[in-house]
Amino acid sequence: MLIKDIVVDNHFVKVISDNNIGQFENFDIPEDKLHSLTGIEINSKEDFVKMKELGKFKSYVELENALLSCSPLPYLLLNQTAHSIPRAMTLVAKKTSGIVGFYVLSLNVSDFKKGVDANVQILNLLNQKLKKFRGLFDTSLDIALPDEIVLSLLKECVDEVNVHLDFKAQIGIDCDSSFNDVNELVSLVEKFDICYVEDPFFDLLDCKEFTAKARYKCLVCSELNRENYDNFLDKRVYSSVKITSESVLDLVSRMDFFIKNKIAVACSSVDLAVAFNFPILIIAPNEREKISKVLEIQEQIKKIVSVK
Repeated sequence: MLIKDIVVDNHFVKVISDNNIGQFENFDIPEDKLHSLTGIEINSKEDFVKMKELGKFKSYVELENALLSCSPLPYLLLNQTAHSIPRAMTLVAKKTSGIVGFYVLSLNVSDFKKGVDANVQILNLLNQKLKKFRGLFDTSLDIALPDEIVLSLLKECVDEVNVHLDFKAQIGIDCDSSFNDVNELVSLVEKFDICYVEDPFFDLLDCKEFTAKARYKCLVCSELNRENYDNFLDKRVYSSVKITSESVLDLVSRMDFFIKNKIAVACSSVDLAVAFNFPILIIAPNEREKISKVLEIQEQIKKIVSVK
């Protein structure tokens, strides 16, 4: 993909390629640095690294997103050999304290649509069970019930759907660092067959102990940022990482570490999940465009593989 021109005004920067036009809000990158990108070809994730070195940009995630939006197939722009589709992890309920997020996912499903369909079935069953607690016509994800009641209801729904599946749906939780007893959380993981636990403890020593005890039962996850990156380097405080907004450059620099240490990545971007072979795509029930995009990419990859 060739960057043909960069157009700057007071509010937006437009990136014009030979395929399309992408734009982002002007966040004070000097014009001379932006115009230095004119004539550059971006055909791989390594080219994003070279682009940043050329312009010496301090922050350019929005610029990267604009460039990716210029490509008809952003995941192939990042990785021309991309061939795997992530599993969907769907939010089915949330609270304001305690366990703040309840998810369903399958770590062994091979078909994205089957996984999404199972997640939606579980969500619908859970909504039916929750009607007696929150009103007949309230279908929002927000609930105000004790953690174990929600987990019990959700486990019933998961078990009911699993009977009809050739793979296994399981529960994931976001704890918002609310637990203070490692053994209590280990017991919940075993009791409710939980396979994903996000931010279980505020104290890193507790996280490390929990990860050691639950290592073969569930993924122990935290959101990656500059402040906590060293924690992932410190002997497996976590076994998984959540990425919601990350630059291609940072991912390229961290992939060797993720692969070497078998860190499972949960990501909210379809293109990044496919391009970097991340196993989990975080998705909301109403994100139909995201689901459609994954299914479209799945068909594209099937065609590419069949041609080879």
